[in-house]
Amino acid sequence: MTTTGTPWSLAEDRRLLEYCRGAGSYSRVNLVLLASVWPERTLPEIVNRFKYLMRIALGEEDSQTHMLDSSTETEESS
Repeated sequence: MTTTGTPWSLAEDRRLLEYCRGAGSYSRVNLVLLASVWPERTLPEIVNRFKYLMRIALGEEDSQTHMLDSSTETEESS
C-alpha cells in the first residue's frame, strides 16, 4: 500500500479518535476495520496518526509545531 501523502485535517483526526473511542479501546484489529471503510487513508497512515495523537495527548510531542504535519508519522515503524 502506498501512502496518500496528504496532511491530516482536524476533521480526520476527530473521525479517527471518535472511532477508537466508540470501539471501546485501541487495537490494531479496530484500525484494520476502519481502514477498510476509509479509502482516503492507508492502514499505516491510520496507525501512525493514532499513535501520534496519543503521544500529543500524553504530552510527549509539541502539538503546536506538528499538529497537521503527517510527514513525521509516515516514516515511523509500527
